[in-house]
Amino acid sequence: MITKKIFGFVLAITILLGCCSAKIYKVGGSNGWTAKKNSWATHKEFYVGDSLVFEYDQNVNDVTQVSDASKYESCDSSSPKAVYNTGHDVITFKEPGYHYFISSNHIQCVYGLKIDVLVVHDKSRPIPPPTPPSDILPFGKIYKVGGSGGWSGKKNSWAEHKEFHVGDSLVFEYDQNVNDVTQVFDALKYESCDSSSPKAVYNTGYDVVTLKEPGYHYFISSNHIQCVYGLKLDVLVVHDKSRPIPPPPPPSKIHEPSHPIPSPPPPSKIHEPSRPITPPPPPSKIHEPSRPIPPPLSPPSKVLPLGKIYKVGDSRGWSVYNSYYYYRWSEGKQFHVGDTLYFEYNKYLNDVREISDDLEFKSCEQNSTVAVYKTGHDLIKLTKPGVHYFVSLKTGLCQAGIKLRVTVQPLTEAVTLFPNVPKKKLSPIVNRWWLHPFRPHH
Repeated sequence: MITKKIFGFVLAITILLGCCSAKIYKVGGSNGWTAKKNSWATHKEFYVGDSLVFEYDQNVNDVTQVSDASKYESCDSSSPKAVYNTGHDVITFKEPGYHYFISSNHIQCVYGLKIDVLVVHDKSRPIPPPTPPSDILPFGKIYKVGGSGGWSGKKNSWAEHKEFHVGDSLVFEYDQNVNDVTQVFDALKYESCDSSSPKAVYNTGYDVVTLKEPGYHYFISSNHIQCVYGLKLDVLVVHDKSRPIPPPPPPSKIHEPSHPIPSPPPPSKIHEPSRPITPPPPPSKIHEPSRPIPPPLSPPSKVLPLGKIYKVGDSRGWSVYNSYYYYRWSEGKQFHVGDTLYFEYNKYLNDVREISDDLEFKSCEQNSTVAVYKTGHDLIKLTKPGVHYFVSLKTGLCQAGIKLRVTVQPLTEAVTLFPNVPKKKLSPIVNRWWLHPFRPHH
């Protein structure tokens, strides 16, 4: 009987010591579950029976346990393994392996409020890291678009010196009452701020977009004013650094045939008649077969040549409040009849008016208006030589400097409505025939 009591006492002490050997860790130390705590667990060893204590403001955060590394990396709390939200949660490890904890507050999670720990049975049997599934994207970097300023200005230059890879994520942070993020299919829709048929639209105000495939990706704001003023971003995504994706060919080269089309062979001499065929006489002299036909007459030319297209203001468009800017822009260019000016601007704030008077150009008046354009994407063909004046007559914009004067040169080769008379000296017979219709008849 005494032996049984001693045995029971020893067993109880053993169990008690086993329980007391487990440790309790306060996540994040004295600061609690409030910042980037992943590094806090770097040099700690966790065992089955240990516990984590999460302290935080339950009105702002919680503790969400997710089932795998993919959900952990992407801050995906849509199908959690468990959720704790008391503000003082004690979680005991009951099984070995990797355990993943995040905040379901997506902003906090993306900024680092998450922790992963490896739990083992004992020191002699560490559990190896799990093999990630083959269909999970590699864990990439997370970029906040625009840096501290967020998705709120001209961010295209922000991406110039960055390399993006499949698996990386872009975080767009903005005021959802003013903007959104619209992904479009191609460079044309990107350049023209065309959001009419988007690839995807994000509008939470805090969007995380994972780059899942290589190639060019285009993002704009569907708020046309914001997009025109530069709120758009294009990025090139590659699989890895060893296999960069070449830039797409320019549009002008896409439809070129792979092989040059051979010129047609000269006519065979086999079918040449033994005697030259005399050309038929002109209708007015049908009874005079000896009179030859003059060279063919050139048709009149009424079509303007295909000229150059100039985007006014280049990348800054028709929106710079500085008349010297447009003077400097046009100063180094030579405009000719047939060229086209492309005005790009916000149609709700601006317009383009062509006027004909230099004095009104200087005083920003509109008494001599020639034409008005207000689509936001206006192509104006220069059809005649001389000085052309363009201004914005929205209140105060012309006075602020949005006006342009261009001098258009005539065509390099004059267009005439009269047939081209051959330049070489005509034979007496041809000369008599050519002048015959213009001589007086008796």
